[in-house]
Amino acid sequence: MSQAGLSIATDDWLLFRMGDAGAEAFPLVRSVSLPSDQVPDPSRFTVLAHHREPPTDKYIVTRESLGPPSPPQFRPALVVHASRQSSEVSEAREVRPEELLAPALTQSALASGDEGSIRRHVGALRALLASCRCLELRAGRDIGADPAHGGRLLRRWLEKEA
Repeated sequence: MSQAGLSIATDDWLLFRMGDAGAEAFPLVRSVSLPSDQVPDPSRFTVLAHHREPPTDKYIVTRESLGPPSPPQFRPALVVHASRQSSEVSEAREVRPEELLAPALTQSALASGDEGSIRRHVGALRALLASCRCLELRAGRDIGADPAHGGRLLRRWLEKEA
């Protein structure tokens, strides 16, 4: 997706809080896992590791390798929730922000926090989702066979909707 000109914060967790101008997000993970077919020239990236575990051949690169560094805080334009499904074919679809609230909360690192923290967390997540386009990527067996297919599917969906 970075090759399509999108700025990527992380391929995993984001931390967020309510700021003066609304919800702000902070990347938690400083590295991104990329299938080798998405890294045609490894010398362009800061490679932390190269895993050759069949059937997956992937590079772990620094987030900064994907493009100009993001500011320490940013307002995402797109939130993607990925889930697995038992079908053969993957699909991406736009969803209402409230559809992603429950799945996001079930994966929350603050699920065992105190009640005040949880309330602030839920409020910030609700505001963040309301300010973005929300997509659900239902990963089928085709992504299991070719992990880069998920990125290509999202890129095609975004180009079609642009």
